[in-house]
Amino acid sequence: MTILVLNAGSATLKFRVFENTKERVAGSVERIGLHDSFITLNQHGASQQLTARKITDHTEALRLVSLALRETLAEDKQTIDVIGHRVVHGGEEFVHPTRVTRTVLGRLEKYNEWAPSHNPMELHVLAIARHMYPQIPHIAIFDTEFYQELPEHIYLYALPRALYAKYGIRRYGFHGLSHEYVIREAARLIGKPLKACSFISCHLGSGSSVTAFSNGNVIDTTMGFSPLEGLTMGTRVGDLDASVPLLLQRKAHLSEQKVMHVLYKESGLLGISGFSSDMRDILRAAHSTSASTHTQARKKRARLARDMYVYDVQRYVGSYFSLMPACDGAIFTGGIGERSVEIRRRILKGLPRMKHLKTLIIPTNEEQMVAEKIVAMPR
Repeated sequence: MTILVLNAGSATLKFRVFENTKERVAGSVERIGLHDSFITLNQHGASQQLTARKITDHTEALRLVSLALRETLAEDKQTIDVIGHRVVHGGEEFVHPTRVTRTVLGRLEKYNEWAPSHNPMELHVLAIARHMYPQIPHIAIFDTEFYQELPEHIYLYALPRALYAKYGIRRYGFHGLSHEYVIREAARLIGKPLKACSFISCHLGSGSSVTAFSNGNVIDTTMGFSPLEGLTMGTRVGDLDASVPLLLQRKAHLSEQKVMHVLYKESGLLGISGFSSDMRDILRAAHSTSASTHTQARKKRARLARDMYVYDVQRYVGSYFSLMPACDGAIFTGGIGERSVEIRRRILKGLPRMKHLKTLIIPTNEEQMVAEKIVAMPR
């Protein structure tokens, strides 16, 4: 079975082709909508850039991916048998891999407002792909699936029970495919059965979350009803007193839409630093000795953004560690988690009880998890 996996972001489209669960081709379309868009294709250990011009939107991006893959797969006389899609939010309604029909696509639209930075684009790409490949099954795999077994006392908020019953307001958890993959890989690396392992998994990037996994079960995670809760992120606020959005509407006269934009797009590292949502930029400014490049005020804001981010991770990792009878190690994944030695060092330095804990740096592979879940589906 040849599986194409699509993983859509706001300005990206990652894709991988698997022969059952073995990866054959990988690539991505980057900077969609900008003048310096490009596609990369990785095959047989070699990487090539296919285009370097403006790719207007995800429709054009998927068309170019389709053309590139048609030529690549034709060499081995293969065609795509099924297309898998990562979808961030499935609520309690979608807790297993689901074949997408027009009806299912309509039901999924309910969750667009619950994950506004993710689901709308993912469903848009899903709809485009169904139009381009109408005869091929399309399977949605959900980030929220990994957290469905959380106990009630952890996933419920302390709100009137009727609000959960009517609106589904609860903690769902996100980055599930990423955490599931790296936890499994960590168990393999230390040579223990997964059900005997306990890890604290830190997915740190533009979106960030921490998940605690003990003896084969997820015991807690930082993201909640939406991918907004938990850690400080690139442009997302993370944990926030619920009265603040109400105050912004009442005192600053901001509309609901504008408040959501502030919380999702103008906050986090960008809001604190005032100049960037990228941790690389923030660390460069924090360490800068050049007054002409960064003012003292900017350097101070950069250090504040860095320290707030680190502290958020520390307080969750530390609290999860205290809940676990044993811990086999801390896992770091995501762009910041994998690449920033400084951020990892600062996080662990501030947790003296964890100084002897094994640290594992594991690149995530959400697309691999999608392919594996599709192969495991009952026929």
